[in-house]
Amino acid sequence: MTKNAILYTRCSTKKQVASFSLEHQTKLLINYINDNGLNKVGLYTDSGISGKSMNNRRGIMKLIDDIKKDGNNIDYLITESFDRLSRNKKDLLDIFDLCERMGVTIISVLTPIHNLNYPQRKMMATMYAIFSEMKIDTTSEAVKKSFEQQFNSKGLISSKLPFGYYLDKDANIIVEENAKKLIRHIFHLYLAGYGYRSILNKLYMSGKTNFTIQRIKNILTNTRYKGIMVTNYGTRDDVFPVIIPMNEFNKVQMKIASKSTKSLKNKFNNDGFFHKIICPICGNYLGVNAVKSSKKTYFYYYCSTGRNKPTNDKNHHNFSLKLNHFKSLLVDYIKLFLDSCVFKNKLINLLANFIKDNLSVINAKYNNQKRKIVNKYKINKINQDELKSELKKIGKKDSCFDDIRLKLNKFYELGIDGFLKNLISQVTIDKGKYIFRMYKNSVVISKGVMNND
Repeated sequence: MTKNAILYTRCSTKKQVASFSLEHQTKLLINYINDNGLNKVGLYTDSGISGKSMNNRRGIMKLIDDIKKDGNNIDYLITESFDRLSRNKKDLLDIFDLCERMGVTIISVLTPIHNLNYPQRKMMATMYAIFSEMKIDTTSEAVKKSFEQQFNSKGLISSKLPFGYYLDKDANIIVEENAKKLIRHIFHLYLAGYGYRSILNKLYMSGKTNFTIQRIKNILTNTRYKGIMVTNYGTRDDVFPVIIPMNEFNKVQMKIASKSTKSLKNKFNNDGFFHKIICPICGNYLGVNAVKSSKKTYFYYYCSTGRNKPTNDKNHHNFSLKLNHFKSLLVDYIKLFLDSCVFKNKLINLLANFIKDNLSVINAKYNNQKRKIVNKYKINKINQDELKSELKKIGKKDSCFDDIRLKLNKFYELGIDGFLKNLISQVTIDKGKYIFRMYKNSVVISKGVMNND
């Protein structure tokens, strides 16, 4: 019978994408499954994303979700090397444990250890993960030292210069005159009372279509335009020619600071929904925005990608949700679902199957240990007192359930809030702002009516 395999590829930088790293990985994995007579049932990819954490890696999160849902129909997870799955030891071991529970064997084409038993595979995977983390730390330290030396000798740590500057043939930093006029124009508009969007719209109407709100913010706060370069390695005032006079630049910073809501936004960056809600218009994650009025501050989940576009741009949109209203509404719906017979029956069935599966394993393990001890007694390897002592050591069957009890107690101690925080990994909504979809295709709650597909 042909066995099913899913494939995973990842590259860390856009440069790697351009150099056909993903194409190379995919070809390698396809050749492997063809050579071994396996059936490909899925290909998951994360392009230009670091493996240091799981954040924003939609490919690996979808892979994990599919293994949880359909692991019985997947025999192998095949990747080029373990560090493609993750360069973080904990994340990699979590993936290993999940695959082990679901009966999915992980195969690394470049480091084939899948023929070893599970404890040996896990030990080897741990070693690879440790080396990956060490490589990240070592590379990072070497890069920092290199940048520091470069900064001290030449001032520049990158040949990529801010808008308005370029390098001549002798590697001198020169001001580009047309860009200089535009930068000054942006500063003058802001001091004249124009906001980021108003400036963006003016530039767009004049044919400058490659600007976004974020880019305008970056220009208005870039200290290089006043001749000061601030880096992690120190500050220098002898590298960049001045474009904006010091007093004018400082006036802009004071005005920006008076309107800033950054400290307020940061309070919400760790809530359960931050960068978990997907914009139904463009598919990007929603961030948190704070809007000040004369007496109150209002918080919204909003799509920065759509809002960053000029108003006249076809991709511009202002999709947003009131933060507190959305959270309370969604949590109420989820609590309603958790209290429903549908959820309780599903939970009971899951627990029953979990205990049943573990019971068979525990019974087999206990009976096997007992049989070995009794056989030793039968062939006179141990006497009667030793038999009693050995049987006492393996204990009663009930003690084997301690691990299950511990897990159930931890689940109970989470409480409703802790459970909700762990439950929500991805939430998508429709343009009407009423439909919530959790763990895609599993639970849908719509306008107060619960559907359980």
